[in-house]
Amino acid sequence: MDYTFLANKNIWTYKNKNSDLIHIMIKNEENQEIIYEADCMSIEPIDDYLKIRNKNRNYIVINSLGKRVLHNECHNIEKLAPNIYCVSYIKDEEDESFCDNNTIKILYNENFNPIYDVVRLKQAYNLKNCNDTLIYIRSYDSDLCGIIDKNCNVVIPTKYEKINVFTYNDNVYFMASNRSKKKLFDAKGNELSFDCISHYYRTIINGKSLVFIGGKGELFDEIEEINYYFYKYKKGEKWFISNIRGCELPITNNTKYEIVKRSFEYDSYYGETGYNFIKIREGRKIGCIDLYAIDTKYEDVYPIKEELFAAKEHGLWGVINSEGNYIILPKFEDICSVKEEFFVVKEHGFWGVIDCEGNYIILPKFDKIKQHTNPNAYEYFIVKHNDKYGMINSKNEIVIPIENDILIDGFALKGTIFYSYNIYGGRIYEKQNLSSDYSLGYDNEESLNYIRDKSKIDLLYDIER
Repeated sequence: MDYTFLANKNIWTYKNKNSDLIHIMIKNEENQEIIYEADCMSIEPIDDYLKIRNKNRNYIVINSLGKRVLHNECHNIEKLAPNIYCVSYIKDEEDESFCDNNTIKILYNENFNPIYDVVRLKQAYNLKNCNDTLIYIRSYDSDLCGIIDKNCNVVIPTKYEKINVFTYNDNVYFMASNRSKKKLFDAKGNELSFDCISHYYRTIINGKSLVFIGGKGELFDEIEEINYYFYKYKKGEKWFISNIRGCELPITNNTKYEIVKRSFEYDSYYGETGYNFIKIREGRKIGCIDLYAIDTKYEDVYPIKEELFAAKEHGLWGVINSEGNYIILPKFEDICSVKEEFFVVKEHGFWGVIDCEGNYIILPKFDKIKQHTNPNAYEYFIVKHNDKYGMINSKNEIVIPIENDILIDGFALKGTIFYSYNIYGGRIYEKQNLSSDYSLGYDNEESLNYIRDKSKIDLLYDIER
């Protein structure tokens, strides 16, 4: 089959019947002499060259004369700019794994001659958000990074441990850091003054605050920090409240907002101290900002699970997603989040348990429901009915009969019988015939510590559960 990958050349290939290899034969046009012939795994044009993967799974590059332009075989070749190629070589020949730690990258010009002062690189790639071609590089020897342009001119010297890239409209900015010291540069390598406030950086452009958050830049007239994770800012005549991800809600002079502690902890985006959200009240309507922004159009709303929010309309609660769409319609008098895919809900004055699709797994006929505190027993729920306690699992099966006077934290009391149970409801300790003047000691509301009977104390944390 005839290919015309390269100018002034005929390339003939055919499949070897006895293997998966491709035979390539290149002839010149003048006298049809064979100038290159070999078996290979693949052929790919790269400008005026051919990138050939040989039987050893390595690449070679040949020019229009059929001559190799790289003396050594390489592991990969990428084109970073019109006249820049990045060639990767495996550092340890005995270790064939292809990763940054085991490869050395070298930049070549259009004639495949090595270029740039830092010859040996650990990383080299295009910055895709840039209008003009800019290349991020990390030195193999010093492990420091910098930025060069498409002509290999230095934009930011290779002397920084880390460089973050920010974009604003068609402009790009770089925050280069060494330990705690940071410098802000524009796309031409000019250093800019800035200040650092919590999670964002700010520089002044024409009297306005250009703020960089999460890889993007925004131009504000004013900006104020609310706390480490939230801030408010002014654009034109309008004010907004936003999180550090850039999710925002508009506010007015009549808007009231408060920082509220979440009732649960669900992800590591904010870290250990970030389990707060902002509730925003506009008249009688409420919205909130957590990891996402929920418009101020509900009677009440708050985060209830990761990417899910409890929302109240017409006096009833449902569940919406981060886009404000209901996944569970508002029909409950109350709703509480518990572990995994369950919600505890109240309907017609009684409590039950539903899944994330709104289907009941425990019917609403109990005065109280609480999920087992053991993380391995999240499918088990302690229920209260007519002042008696029992335990039901997510299959709506009664595990412990609803006949106990107390059922908490692995212990139960029925009349004068006190016992402990495992997470499946089986009894593993029993103490009978308690006197009428027994007393229970609590570490807190949900954790029993001891039982005292006729001056004798049993320490419950020594009892198997």
